[in-house]
Amino acid sequence: MGRWSEEKVIGTAPDQSSLAAARKLARPGPWSDTGSNDDSNHAAALAGIGVPAFACTPDLFPELMAAAIERRDVSEWAAFHDIVTTHET
Repeated sequence: MGRWSEEKVIGTAPDQSSLAAARKLARPGPWSDTGSNDDSNHAAALAGIGVPAFACTPDLFPELMAAAIERRDVSEWAAFHDIVTTHET
C-alpha cells in the first residue's frame, strides 16, 4: 500500500483544518511502513515483568484487540500468527 504522497492527501482534504492535519501525517515520522515503531527498550522492560510486548501490523490489530478484550491469552494469539514475543539481545 505504501505512504500516500502529499499531493494525494491534499486532494482528499475537505477543509483547511483537515489539510493542516493531513500535512503532518504526510511527512515521514518515527513509524515504519509496517505500522510499528521499534522501541525494543520498552518491549524488553514489559517482557521482564511478564507482559507480552510485540509489534503488530495494522491488519492484525483489530484481531489482537478482540483477543485482549475477550481476555484470551495474547501470547498464544501471537504464537498462532507466528509473532515473536521474546526479546533477543
